[in-house]
Amino acid sequence: ILYTETPSPVKINSGLRNIGRDMGFSLALFSMEAGQLRGPVRGDMGAYVIQCLSIDSIDSLETVFASRLPQLREDGFSTARNNAYGNWSRITKDNARIDDRRVDFGFDY
Repeated sequence: ILYTETPSPVKINSGLRNIGRDMGFSLALFSMEAGQLRGPVRGDMGAYVIQCLSIDSIDSLETVFASRLPQLREDGFSTARNNAYGNWSRITKDNARIDDRRVDFGFDY
C-alpha cells in the first residue's frame, strides 16, 4: 500500500510524485470542489482517496493577455524590424556589383 500526501499545489499539466500522470486520478481531482473528499477513485496505478483542500483561482486568459500585451507588442515590432533589415541586407547584397580592386591599392592577394 502506498500513501502519499501532497501538500504542494497540483497543476493541471504536472504529475504527482509516486502517482505520475494517472488520468483517473487527475479527472477526479480536477472535478472536485474545495473541501470535498472523494474515494475510492479507480486509476491506472490503483485506487485513491482524494481530499481537495483548496482551489486557487487562476487569472483569466484576458487578464494574462492584457498584462503581457506591451511586451508582446514590443516583441512583434522587434521581430518585424529585424526581418525588414535582414531582407533589405540580403536584397542589397544579391543586387550589388562588386569588383575586386584591391590590386589598385597595393594589395596583391
